[in-house]
Amino acid sequence: MKAMEEGRDLSKNEHDMLKDAMRIAAKHEPELMAQVAFQQEVYSGPLPHHEQLNGYDEETRRIIVDMAVQEQAHSHEMYRTGLTGAIAKDQRAQYCALTVALGALATAGWMAQFSPVAAAVIGGLDLVGLVGVFLFPRMLEARNEKKQQAAKPPATPERKRSGGRAKR
Repeated sequence: MKAMEEGRDLSKNEHDMLKDAMRIAAKHEPELMAQVAFQQEVYSGPLPHHEQLNGYDEETRRIIVDMAVQEQAHSHEMYRTGLTGAIAKDQRAQYCALTVALGALATAGWMAQFSPVAAAVIGGLDLVGLVGVFLFPRMLEARNEKKQQAAKPPATPERKRSGGRAKR
């Protein structure tokens, strides 16, 4: 049974010997046979595990690796495109806000010669609007973070070891 210890597949002869040993053990100690050993290996990623990949011929391995490279390049390009779009959108919003603010400020300056009260109202609303545009998203983010923190279950307490030994 050295093959099992080394983690390699059993030969036909070794397999038959193991089957006979298990049959004998089942007769003498049935509770022993109720125990089951289970081994599972999980791999994730764009490429199969190297042992699986080596099972393919050279051409198929090249195709699989090329597909993984193309998929990663596409994924990176989509990420860059999304990021570039988000930055451009933010820049447009800032330019539009600046244009509106300067327009309102110019209107308030022009109105000041006819009605100082109306100019003060327009200028004040302009200032409050600008401050609100920059503060509101931050306040919304903080509120969402608090909700997420409240929704998270509390961390489970760590189990203490018995026997009075100090934890290392």
